[in-house]
Amino acid sequence: ADGGGEGGGGGGAGTGGAADSGEGGGEGKETMKENAKEAFEKDLAEMKKFIVQDNEDVDPDVHRTARTAIIEACKVALEHVQESIRNNKLHDPFKGLTDVWEGPLPSLLAAIVNKPDACLVTLKERVKRCLDAYEFAGNAAAIQEEVTTWIAADVKAFETYLTKTLLEDNPGAQDGKPLDIADIARRGIVEAFDEACNAWNEDGDFDEFVGQWEGPFPKGLSALADAVKEGDVGMMGYALVREKLELYRNAYYAALNP
Repeated sequence: ADGGGEGGGGGGAGTGGAADSGEGGGEGKETMKENAKEAFEKDLAEMKKFIVQDNEDVDPDVHRTARTAIIEACKVALEHVQESIRNNKLHDPFKGLTDVWEGPLPSLLAAIVNKPDACLVTLKERVKRCLDAYEFAGNAAAIQEEVTTWIAADVKAFETYLTKTLLEDNPGAQDGKPLDIADIARRGIVEAFDEACNAWNEDGDFDEFVGQWEGPFPKGLSALADAVKEGDVGMMGYALVREKLELYRNAYYAALNP
């Protein structure tokens, strides 16, 4: 959360003061997200290097293990600063963190830990924001990996559909000009996500969109729509679905425009 913290200690070295809203006290939520996306690959490489060193039994999915470890480092740091707040440890709030976390710290977290120049409540907000940002970056990376495995089949499905509907069933559609089926297919995939986003924003579900959409569903969109249909999406879930829609849309766009 980016709201204000509890008063106390004049907002200086004590545990009180206004929590960091991103104005003059560290990055705001969206800025932190962008910074985490930019730093993620380098942080991931450092974590993978740490995991595989002197380790003969390396997890074959070390990429996922490293991604999880980055998130875990942020969670450990957050627990540490929360403990400092409970015990009123005003000085060196991250002392002992390296005793409980032996791996490298993600770069954005390290910047906070190495220069804890704020009240404890503000530090907690910064670390929480850092955790949220790395979780977002990790989700984006995981979704991009999924889309990479799906994209060829999704494009093929759209091309097959377009070949039938635009050429076989409607031979006059070309109007003397050859149609770029591959380009239309790529644009159709992105359009499917744009339409789904609009439907989610307006209706809070995909029912009308699913009934009206003509054409195949990209695998990522189909999986998300099925998950929503089978589950109970609460108030917080709506924002998460919207975020996943945007992540899938951006991942498909990146895969289609390398």
